Amino acid sequence: MTIQTGEAGKLVNKVLVAQDVYYPGANPVKEFYLSILLDRANGQNVIMYSTEGGMDIEEVAHNTPDKIFKELVHPGGPLQGFQARKIAFNFGLSGEAFKNMVKFVTNLYNAYVGLDCAMLEINPCSKRPMRK
Repeated sequence: MTIQTGEAGKLVNKVLVAQDVYYPGANPVKEFYLSILLDRANGQNVIMYSTEGGMDIEEVAHNTPDKIFKELVHPGGPLQGFQARKIAFNFGLSGEAFKNMVKFVTNLYNAYVGLDCAMLEINPCSKRPMRK
């Protein structure tokens, strides 16, 4: 049961649990939120993302809705390169981190479509600090 499902709840068929792997670094790890789901109102897939990962995303949406971005993807079509770049840009990434996020988001979207997911959510999606 969640805020979205109410008391009726919703059956979850699969859950992937992963262990975070961080290495010590001079800079703290930056956590993002990223999910892909069907926007029923528009009949399109939507990638929702925020620089406020690792937090209760419902609380972020309620208190600071300007920190949640949405990228609609035309149904039946692929995620366009400019859309993946826009997401990486809005995360404030540059250089190698920017390129890796573009590739990651594209692969994640392809997995969402290829596996016929109802929702795919990663919280937190992390940017590791740069090694010196």
